[in-house]
Amino acid sequence: MDTRKLVIHESDGRYISTNLLHVITGVATQIQFDDAISGAISKVSKMPGLDLKTTYHAVLVTDRNGGTFGYGHIWFDDTRIYNMMLGKNPDGSPRTEWIEDPDWKPKPLDFNVKGMSWADIEDLDECPKIRKDLPPLMKLDDYPYSPEQVDLLMKHPEFEVAPGKWTVGRTKVPDIDGVYEHNIIYSSNVHPDITAMDIKRFFSRYSLSKRKGTRIERGQQIEDTYPIVSMRYNKVTSKTSVMVTFDPSTREAQFALKVTRVSKIKAAGREHVVIFDKFKINKSPEKK
Repeated sequence: MDTRKLVIHESDGRYISTNLLHVITGVATQIQFDDAISGAISKVSKMPGLDLKTTYHAVLVTDRNGGTFGYGHIWFDDTRIYNMMLGKNPDGSPRTEWIEDPDWKPKPLDFNVKGMSWADIEDLDECPKIRKDLPPLMKLDDYPYSPEQVDLLMKHPEFEVAPGKWTVGRTKVPDIDGVYEHNIIYSSNVHPDITAMDIKRFFSRYSLSKRKGTRIERGQQIEDTYPIVSMRYNKVTSKTSVMVTFDPSTREAQFALKVTRVSKIKAAGREHVVIFDKFKINKSPEKK
């Protein structure tokens, strides 16, 4: 059965992350996605002098039934890998060099130099430099199509994608509706074995802010680092909900949600699936 619902998707918004990439994946599977990423990291990690942090988290965007939409996201803990994946140097500078113009030809000896300065005349005999783009240090290798994937592409002629290739770009997020708080993500049902510290540990990689906030514990305000986790048990539903608060001066919650909607969180020696599918409702939205 065809479980993929391919869409032509572009990342759009005014805010960008220096860790999170948006990738057009086509008919690729999660295994093919991970294989391409780990293969690219394996090659670049051998470069001398870099000492890269090679951990990452990659997800294909899917519906609740596991049907993929043809795009996904990669979170790199090392910004240098993010930069190289975009075709830049590890420090984010352009990968270019200046070379002599191969099409340049010196002026003939009888060239009219009347009215020109001596400096300009000397420049006539010097080959100008032009900028040349260098190949990327890192890229995702093409992946082979399975017979099933070929059949799937035949069913989606509107979805144009180069065979086995990936299109990599920045992940962008927009301003969200003022009804919601952009820095607080929410889950309505968390396994009872999971603690606030388990969740804080899981989301810490996505919180890069050095600022601190406050949490409420036994009626007291306590200063804490982001992300700040609060959990609440509902006696009526017998379910525990959780809110994960990021620094409100950032868009870290929006970026984190791109790769954590379906989270596998370790607790008490087991791995539990937690669905973070919404932002917290803002009880006092600003009037526009």
